[in-house]
Amino acid sequence: MKKRNCRKTPKEIEQHETAVKIRRMTDAQICECFNNWETKIRIAAVQEFLSGLPDYKGIGQATREKLWDYARERGFLPVNKRGG
Repeated sequence: MKKRNCRKTPKEIEQHETAVKIRRMTDAQICECFNNWETKIRIAAVQEFLSGLPDYKGIGQATREKLWDYARERGFLPVNKRGG
């Protein structure tokens, strides 16, 4: 049986609204949305990796800076943003 709207939790209401929004998107909009998610996930992963380097023995500040610069030059990170 269908759950009545008045009995839905705030999280369920939010999920429903998101699902409706996605169902109304065109194919091009859905593809763009997924590509943006992939980019954000990739950037977050690279930032997390580079931010964890100070805890690793044997890697100095100069090497960390070079790695951050390399990641920006190669397009793994946005040019002016920095996580650590």
